[in-house]
Amino acid sequence: MSYKAYEKFGSVHVLLFIICLIVIFSVISLFTVSKIRKYSSITGVVTLDNQAMFILSSSDLSWLYHNNNVFFDGYKTKFSIDRVNSDI
Repeated sequence: MSYKAYEKFGSVHVLLFIICLIVIFSVISLFTVSKIRKYSSITGVVTLDNQAMFILSSSDLSWLYHNNNVFFDGYKTKFSIDRVNSDI
């Protein structure tokens, strides 16, 4: 089936519209999926091989309760909170 010149031009508009929609959806999904990571440095004293003591503010302590991984000497490791002494 042969098309005339003005009939082919309409399909170009439809194809361009579909490509624009794909680009818009991919940009929106890129911004919604990306995570903003926040890193904070905490100073502490190592008491045993697997224990450390920290003096933290309440906001830093709540941040530690919500996370289960830390970077220690450049390596990502899991941690657990043994005890919290807030009577200092």
